[in-house]
Amino acid sequence: MLNPIICLQQNTIMNIRVDSATRNFPVYYKDSILNTNKNFDYGKFTELEDQIIKQNLTIVAFSYNF
Repeated sequence: MLNPIICLQQNTIMNIRVDSATRNFPVYYKDSILNTNKNFDYGKFTELEDQIIKQNLTIVAFSYNF
């Protein structure tokens, strides 16, 4: 599966389907040259990854207000 690159404007809410079983979830690449906000708090993305991989939780959706 391809990892799409998405450019968003500030205050855009994005709803993303997640599949915990196949570990298909959004990842924020903090060091990407496409990210212009160096102060962006990507903690919720890290928390989502932790919940799926380390805590083995079943999650089906993820929403974030950018």
